[in-house]
Amino acid sequence: MKRLLPLIILLFTFSNSYSQDQDVKYSKFRYAEIENGYNQIGNNSHTASKPFIKREVNQYYNLNAYDSTLSYNKKGWWGRKLFDERFVTVKKDDFWFSIDPVMNFQVGKDLNSEYDYTYVNTRGFYIEGQLGSQFSFQTAFYESQARFPDYVSDWTREHKGVSGAGLVPGQGIAKSFKEGGYDYPMAEAQISYTPSKFFNFQFGTGKNFIGDGYRSMFLSDAGFNYPYFKINTTFWNIKYTNYWMFMQDIRPEVAVNGNVHQKKFVTMHHLSWNITDRINIGLFEAIVWADSTGTRGFDVSYLNPIIFYRPIEFSLGSQGGNALIGFSTKIKITNTLQFFGQAVLDEFTLSEVKANDGYWANKFAFQVGLNYYNAFGVENLQIKTEVNWSRPYTFSHREPLQNYGHFNQPLGHPWGSNFIESATVIRYRYERFFADAKLILGRKGFDTPETNWGGDIYKPYTTREQDYENVIAQGNTGTLFFTNLKAGYIVNPAVNLKLFVDFTFRDFSILDETDFLRNSSGAIISFGVRTDLFNTYYDF
Repeated sequence: MKRLLPLIILLFTFSNSYSQDQDVKYSKFRYAEIENGYNQIGNNSHTASKPFIKREVNQYYNLNAYDSTLSYNKKGWWGRKLFDERFVTVKKDDFWFSIDPVMNFQVGKDLNSEYDYTYVNTRGFYIEGQLGSQFSFQTAFYESQARFPDYVSDWTREHKGVSGAGLVPGQGIAKSFKEGGYDYPMAEAQISYTPSKFFNFQFGTGKNFIGDGYRSMFLSDAGFNYPYFKINTTFWNIKYTNYWMFMQDIRPEVAVNGNVHQKKFVTMHHLSWNITDRINIGLFEAIVWADSTGTRGFDVSYLNPIIFYRPIEFSLGSQGGNALIGFSTKIKITNTLQFFGQAVLDEFTLSEVKANDGYWANKFAFQVGLNYYNAFGVENLQIKTEVNWSRPYTFSHREPLQNYGHFNQPLGHPWGSNFIESATVIRYRYERFFADAKLILGRKGFDTPETNWGGDIYKPYTTREQDYENVIAQGNTGTLFFTNLKAGYIVNPAVNLKLFVDFTFRDFSILDETDFLRNSSGAIISFGVRTDLFNTYYDF
């Protein structure tokens, strides 16, 4: 019943209305098409805060035109529904809604695994609607069983909740299913209210993303869903987004007074300003607060949508939270080439930065990258390449409950801290055919159960190994070579239903092997059919 509650609430909020203000589901595959039109020089668009709102996208990119260019115009009900249309759509003068099945059926082989095959079996539904001139809604529910490649299964077994159940990366708690498999549900929902062209209010359970790269150091969608309230304010050349989020720490060691999932709260501001036709800058601020006794609750001090959090943190003293600030930029070099970057400052001492002596409390992270659309003059060829790095102990806190994480995963980059990584993604589409290639090269310093070299944001930085001479990837150093090739066919562009074949080669080496981290090298092959509504990240 709890899994169906978001859907029931939304269905009973039906009223006579109509709008264009629901989100475009954040699939990196679909957004690669949208961002090409979104990023033209002179467009007063803001691309960092995702998912995008359909009303804003349609100013620069015609979503319906994209679908119609791929249309087969099939005759007959089954042909239209399979290849061109939503499954069920009801349209009236003042509202519409649609219902679509969701699926992810795939089978494959991890060539190094003891199991004969891997598989994913996901069934679900997706409902969205528009209600008058001000309201819209979305909701989805997924039920999955899967047997993953060995390295993903190892990660799932290592990251446990209080009950001892495993955690599927980005998809929540799972229980064991048959031999080597997992069973896990996931639900999401959102209500959107737009009273004017300046404001949009959203309340829901799901994920958000801030950035122009494949990864984000501010806020990523690699973690699990969470309840949130969001305000988008757009005027002149500015978009200002506020986030209030309810999150949880599910580790067994933080359970208090029978509360198996400890509450934590995150508040964020992100200001995006197009200072010229080509240059955008962004300012980011976040605060995480919680109470290990489980009695503090929501702090109204952080409700103000425009105030800076650092003064509040200082005024609260020991009751203050974990504050971060960030800066981002995007430069449109040409209509097809853009530079982007992010910088996050967790904590630093200026004199120690100048001394360049590896002081532990100089905690910051960076991202630099390029987007290249219609690369080398080839239509629908996109190249995204970036470098991400984070110093040891960044995003951690003296009280682990107040770290920059949720559901045993970092809120930013999936590796958290103490790493350097390069990521390149190449995407190409010709009519309904597509091909993607991904290359990840990384080096990260992991911690052992007895040591803290700054690689695990869930360890308190008070247990650090040393104050000085800290360097990126220190500790139990691991290196990653990850490449993925995917090709397929878009069966139905209206719901992003795709047939695909997928090949992954992964080589991971670690200085000191553990039960969770083991040297491994091998290939994984799979194929299937998937409704591509959200992103999964197994590239670690």
